[in-house]
Amino acid sequence: MISVITKLKKYLEQPLDIIRIFLALVFLSAGFSRIFNPGATAFELINLQLPVYLSALLITFEIVAGLALLINRYVKYICWLLVFFLVFILIWGMVINGPAIIKNLGELFIFNLTPTDLFLHFVFLLLVIVLLVKKK
Repeated sequence: MISVITKLKKYLEQPLDIIRIFLALVFLSAGFSRIFNPGATAFELINLQLPVYLSALLITFEIVAGLALLINRYVKYICWLLVFFLVFILIWGMVINGPAIIKNLGELFIFNLTPTDLFLHFVFLLLVIVLLVKKK
C-alpha cells in the first residue's frame, strides 16, 4: 500500500504527465469510438458540413496523436497539431451553428448526468488537482 502511495505522489509531482496521459486517452478513445460507431462519425461530419470521407483521416489523426502522447513521443509537435485541429473545429462549429450555440449557453451551468457532463467535471477536477500540486 505504501508503495502505491509513493508512486501516486511521484506522479502528482509531475502533473503535466497526468494531463498528457489523460489527453492521450481522450484522443485514443475518440478514434476507436469512431471505428466502432461509423454512423455517429458520419453524422458528426455531416452536421459540421464536412465530407464523410474525412472519417478515415480523422480516425488516423486521433489514434496517432493519442499513441504519441501516451508513449511520450513528439509531444510538442502533436500538441501543436491538436491546437490547430481544436481551434479549427471550434471556429468551424461556431460558423456553422453559432446562433444556436449562443442561445443554449445556459446549459453550461446545469449539471446533467450525461457522459459529456461527467467527463467535463472530471477534467475540472483534474485541473484543480494540478493547480493544488503546482501551488505550494
